[in-house]
Amino acid sequence: MVSYRHLGSTQQLLVKDRNLRLARMLMSTDHVNVLPYVPLRIDIKGEEKYLFDWHQDFPYTPGSEDGIVVWAPLFDVLNHEGGIKFIPGSHHDGVVPVIIADKQNTKENGAHTVRIPNAEVLEDEQAFTIDVYATDVLVFSTLLLHKSMMLRNQPIRWTTQLRYANFNNPSAVMKGWLGGMIEGCWFENVYSEYVVQDNKDTL
Repeated sequence: MVSYRHLGSTQQLLVKDRNLRLARMLMSTDHVNVLPYVPLRIDIKGEEKYLFDWHQDFPYTPGSEDGIVVWAPLFDVLNHEGGIKFIPGSHHDGVVPVIIADKQNTKENGAHTVRIPNAEVLEDEQAFTIDVYATDVLVFSTLLLHKSMMLRNQPIRWTTQLRYANFNNPSAVMKGWLGGMIEGCWFENVYSEYVVQDNKDTL
């Protein structure tokens, strides 16, 4: 995955003119901060411990609160086979406080470094899955609540994500245009106001 992030073709995709135009339009800015972390995510049936539970992308890549994610499968991802589940409109509620579950990713499972307290209640929200074909992309707010679905019959799911932030966002300016966890930008250090204590720690 590390070498994939460094491929010239990957970086070209990240700065492709039409992608930048889309980012400028959706974030209402002329100045886009291109976040250099472009993962090739490989989800394998039987390795569910690496799947993301309900989350926002923002704690992992806090470029700006009005940032966007371009989520693209390399092969068809059909909802009945296990794809992405999301809660429409949830980004309007702002940044959701998180618990730091694994400080600085010592267990090397980035999906579980932070977690939303009482995330199980989100299962009662009106959530959706959608078929996403290899020629499609999903574009959503970095604050949209979503989760990975377990694979059912397909053995593997390949996806990539492009992330953009608003260089002019006041919070981004104040914080100094942050990158993400992959660059050693730990959420608890830079956005401590959104970090809460696990109640279990107080028992």
